[in-house]
Amino acid sequence: MTLPRAVSILVLAGYLAFFVMTERHFSTAKLHFSAPLPAPVLNVALGFLRHLGAEMLFVKAAVFLGAPPAMLPPEEEYVENLTLNFEVLTDIYPEFRDAGFLAQSSLAHISPEYAGRVIGILDKGIDALPDDLYLPFFKGFNHYYYRGENAHAAEIFAELGQRPDAPSWIGHLAAVLSGQGGDLYAGLVTLQIMHAMEEEEFHKARYARDIDTFQRAIEVYEATRSFFNTFGRYPEELDELIPGFIPGLPDVGPDFELLWIPPKLRLVRPE
Repeated sequence: MTLPRAVSILVLAGYLAFFVMTERHFSTAKLHFSAPLPAPVLNVALGFLRHLGAEMLFVKAAVFLGAPPAMLPPEEEYVENLTLNFEVLTDIYPEFRDAGFLAQSSLAHISPEYAGRVIGILDKGIDALPDDLYLPFFKGFNHYYYRGENAHAAEIFAELGQRPDAPSWIGHLAAVLSGQGGDLYAGLVTLQIMHAMEEEEFHKARYARDIDTFQRAIEVYEATRSFFNTFGRYPEELDELIPGFIPGLPDVGPDFELLWIPPKLRLVRPE
């Protein structure tokens, strides 16, 4: 008998002996259902795995985006998969705020559609990290700059501006965007809130000037409503309001200009 054959026979015999012993044990033994690990331990373990999976997806995206430009394919060839990568990443671990930052810098500029997808990614981080200021700021910026949704942006910045740790200019930005979107009343209320909360005299004076400007603009807007009620149409030009509805157009410069696009009156920054 050759050595390899003898080894094979011994291995087979050992397996059969183990099988017989196992069968005899389970024919007489009772099954045991063990208790699970405590919930906090499982949460820690699963949280680590969740975080690890998100880290791997983040590193994959960061390495790809950090490659020399000559090595990257055209943007349209990878943007959808990259977006899905960030969406899955933030589904796994929404607290991973750096994922929102990288998605913002790499996707939002591509198109209004992808800026909207980034808003969805940011929303998951905002829900998980309600005290974070940067994620909602980027969300508001996307609404304003990439999607032209001034009203949405103004609402977000107005909410941010009321936080005690927010810089004062965020509330002012909310008011400006409200004016640009034609919601003069929202802008006025935001400015009045910021004026009441502000302690520094320099900023209070700035808010007071802008409050006066918004009030002047609202008088013009109310005149356009009166014009409509009288003639059943809006004026084509604001000069039609003079002198029957207002004595003259107010001076809102140098920080703003009146822009009349019926039925909305907007306060916009000069070009």
